[in-house]
Amino acid sequence: MPYLNGGAISLDGGVIKGKGKLLLGYSDPKITFLVVSVMPNTMTESNVHLVVVTRRNLDNKMKRLETIKTKIREQEKFHEELVKEFNKRKRKFDEIEQRITQPRGNELVLRAALKAKDLDP
Repeated sequence: MPYLNGGAISLDGGVIKGKGKLLLGYSDPKITFLVVSVMPNTMTESNVHLVVVTRRNLDNKMKRLETIKTKIREQEKFHEELVKEFNKRKRKFDEIEQRITQPRGNELVLRAALKAKDLDP
């Protein structure tokens, strides 16, 4: 048993020490293991109270979440309306800007006449 450097003990009381020494136990060892139940079979009064309080808190948080979702939807709708209004006004502004910056027929004649006057001494 070269892989047991420090030794080991079995549940029947036998001991294996380094270099293969085997010592057998001379009595029944009283070895017990603690067993812990993960889920209690019956709920105590404090557990019931804890569950009720937790459920109430969860319900309150769910109501609050729904309120927040509703407010977010309202704000998104308001934002969409503002964007539509902005785009509408921007289109009008762009149309007006195009009209202002486009030369008209008589403006071309006037500009040409002014340039001709500037050239004559």
